[in-house]
Amino acid sequence: MRRGAGTATPVWSAREREVLDLIARGKTNGEIAEALGISFATALKWSSLLAAPGYARA
Repeated sequence: MRRGAGTATPVWSAREREVLDLIARGKTNGEIAEALGISFATALKWSSLLAAPGYARA
């Protein structure tokens, strides 16, 4: 998550938003991988990273 100049509004990449949307819909890592055409390991990495407390993109 990036913060714009002087704002507190998070700016997520398109891929981060896709993963977050699928997580919010209750999808499993396997379902996320299938939906996005990525490996299970990649889906696991993304979901773990995005769910980490304090995750912020610089």
